[in-house]
Amino acid sequence: DFVTRVRIRPRPDVTLWGTVVANMDRGALDRVQIGAGFGTPDRLRLDISYLYQNDAIQDSLFAMGSTLADEAGENVTALALDENHYLNLALAFRITDKMRGDIRYEYDFIENDLARQVYQVTRDLHCWMGALRLEEEDHETTIQLLLWLKAFPRLGVDAGGSESGLSM
Repeated sequence: DFVTRVRIRPRPDVTLWGTVVANMDRGALDRVQIGAGFGTPDRLRLDISYLYQNDAIQDSLFAMGSTLADEAGENVTALALDENHYLNLALAFRITDKMRGDIRYEYDFIENDLARQVYQVTRDLHCWMGALRLEEEDHETTIQLLLWLKAFPRLGVDAGGSESGLSM
């Protein structure tokens, strides 16, 4: 797979981005995401993006050492390997100096349905960050309490599911 990412900031409060994943064996685009962001995360930010993903079977690792869920360094959530056309809308806003809120909606054009919605409040706990998240996906609602060290934001402990252990 050949992965290309582009990020353009014409102004400090405007970001345009795109990600393309091309399968060089088949000569086909496996994934395309384009988007725009307005505002700054420390005050108020609105992101809108379009995601296309085809039904090709993907390798779990790309050359840059990431997975299909995060090859662009983002939390992209359309993980099913069917052909997908999603519209993603995200709003991030400051509540206080140490708290922020995040709202995200993902609309599935194929199913003509709101595929996922996420509501999250994040609090700076000095050396830690903590978040309370309410998420609905495929008509299943989950509530999560997330904690992470500020010095190691990608270090996690998987306490659920079939595989447990530390991850980076």
